[in-house]
Amino acid sequence: MKQRSLSRTLMYLCLLVVVAAAWWSFNHRSSPGPLHSSHANVEKLQGSEGCQACHAGSDFTASTSLAAACSECHTLVRDQMSRHTGIHGALAAQLADDCAQCHHEHIGDSLGLVPVSAFQRAGIGAPDLYDHAHVGGLKLTGKHDELRCVDCHVNAQNTVLAEGQTRFLGLTQACTSCHNDVHKGELGNDCAKCHGQLQPFKDAPLFAHPKTFPLVDGHAHRKCSECHTTPGEFKGLKLDCASCHSDDFDKTTKPAHKLTGLSTDCASCHGVSNWSTTTFVHDKRFVLEGAHAKVACASCHSAGAAQKSVRAHGKNASCVVCHSSPHDARLIEAATRSRNDRGDACVVCHLPNAKNWRDANSIMTPALHAATGFALVKPHDKQACVECHPGIDRAPATAQGERAQLNEAQLNGAQLHGARWKAQFPGRASDTCESCHQDPHKGQFAKSATGNACLACHRPTAFIPSKFDGALHAKSRFPIDGGHRAVACSACHKVVDGVRLFVGTKAACVSCHADIHKGAFDGVGMPATVNGKSDCARCHTTTAFAEITWSAAEHAAWTGEPLTGKHATAACNDCHRRDPPPVRGLAPFKPAPKDCTACHEDVHAGQFRIGDEPNAVNDCVRCHNSNESFAIVAFDHQKDSRFALDEDHRKLACVACHRPVEVAGRGIVRYKPLGVKCADCHDPRTIIPTAGGASP
Repeated sequence: MKQRSLSRTLMYLCLLVVVAAAWWSFNHRSSPGPLHSSHANVEKLQGSEGCQACHAGSDFTASTSLAAACSECHTLVRDQMSRHTGIHGALAAQLADDCAQCHHEHIGDSLGLVPVSAFQRAGIGAPDLYDHAHVGGLKLTGKHDELRCVDCHVNAQNTVLAEGQTRFLGLTQACTSCHNDVHKGELGNDCAKCHGQLQPFKDAPLFAHPKTFPLVDGHAHRKCSECHTTPGEFKGLKLDCASCHSDDFDKTTKPAHKLTGLSTDCASCHGVSNWSTTTFVHDKRFVLEGAHAKVACASCHSAGAAQKSVRAHGKNASCVVCHSSPHDARLIEAATRSRNDRGDACVVCHLPNAKNWRDANSIMTPALHAATGFALVKPHDKQACVECHPGIDRAPATAQGERAQLNEAQLNGAQLHGARWKAQFPGRASDTCESCHQDPHKGQFAKSATGNACLACHRPTAFIPSKFDGALHAKSRFPIDGGHRAVACSACHKVVDGVRLFVGTKAACVSCHADIHKGAFDGVGMPATVNGKSDCARCHTTTAFAEITWSAAEHAAWTGEPLTGKHATAACNDCHRRDPPPVRGLAPFKPAPKDCTACHEDVHAGQFRIGDEPNAVNDCVRCHNSNESFAIVAFDHQKDSRFALDEDHRKLACVACHRPVEVAGRGIVRYKPLGVKCADCHDPRTIIPTAGGASP
């Protein structure tokens, strides 16, 4: 009995202890678990009094008061919700008013305050794939789409935040918040308006140049820095051509703009499409027409006596200021008398608007020519002067610098007197062919169907060209085709003993063309015929000798040497050379050298030669092994050099270490030998010590 009474007493005593503990816990409101470190480190949330800061209600269950308490500290979230922007502003009302559904507390640091589940409750599958749909006006594309969250939100992955720090909120969308404004505010702060996000910043694909200076034609592909040379200077530039092109004006020599006194208003002559195409109109005092329209400006306007002469004579310049006269003074006098204005005699026959100076025969009157003793009647009424007077078109040209100093002998044509004059003007009769023309064929055609009749092949007005064309030649045993159509008759019909042979001319290639290959393709094992063709036609066509029919594959088949890359398009002469080179062609062929530098210049001046001299060689293909371009290099600095690049050196441009030097009078880039120690490139005296006194 006593035992049962004792047990009952102990039971009541335990119950009393439990009730007392519950009463004490309720009155002292002890926490259900530790706070997250971010909250625990906030001073006003520490201790039992800190509970009231979040749990304003006495029963600790009022969720609305908890959300209001959160907003007291998290003002950025409160602003989002009031403006209905951002992730919080887009939440449903029941979720927006109950912070604890997404952000769990009183479990210490075992779960982050912004876990993945919080994003999922807000309708966002994965934080790293968030497309910023709730952030007005922000669309991440291009390089921005490749960024990690932490690249912009530096505290995104921090477990604990200090008081005042934010994880995702508080950033601005202004470009300059992350990027330096290279325009120094001159063009505003909306960088994306011109640069966008998809292309490199320097391209500025969306930029539209002001209409006051449209970038068209020649200006369309200029770099901004070519005109805007001062960093940050984009407004207020002058729009006149000379402000940018004064150097071009001063350096132009054809003609020398500065020397000739041309206007600096470039647009008065030049457009923006092409500098060489101009709308320049020559001074009306000397209109450029006829042959003068094609003369280079520098021929008359260049530094020296020529320009001085042009300025000295001005509009009264006579033809002989620039041109010496090949004519006898008597002819010049007769021409002068024929002019009513007693002006320059030259223009009687040589009109200023004539396309060619030698077109005088179409201007000279029969009466004037008759005064020389030769009446221009048929068949000579339309002949060019040089056809009857050979050599007059090759009168000695006066040196450009001496045109202003022509002596009397040059002006009166005295140099044409004597033997030369008689050779050019022998006094022929116009009605006898024999006085000018002999049978150059020496009776070769006497037994032909036409006999020796000249007009069977020649016209009465011109011996050359003859009427014997390709159609007539096709009736012979050697039809004319391909490149032979452009060959002069004299190339095949040689002069033998003073007679040009036509009858009996051989048709074989070697009868006219020497074998420049010296039999290299007729040796043992070489095919005698290719595609039914023999002799030179195995490789060459009659269109052009240089257009051989060999391909890279045929080169390998004939020689066993395959041609790849640029070598497949190289001309034969490029590899099969001869020292000294032949006057014509490739004869004889011999194996091409294997050493790259035998054909190509060693731009490295021997820096990469292998072996000991004099037997050292250049093995270019170690680095330049691309068939597409020499500029494609296979060199790996980490493997192929003595100096592997660390993280800092990889950022440097090659020229920072490999600098141009002069070797034997020419500039090269120095690659070796270079030191691999720091002091070889860096002066220790200029290195700033660290706080501990050691150098970096």
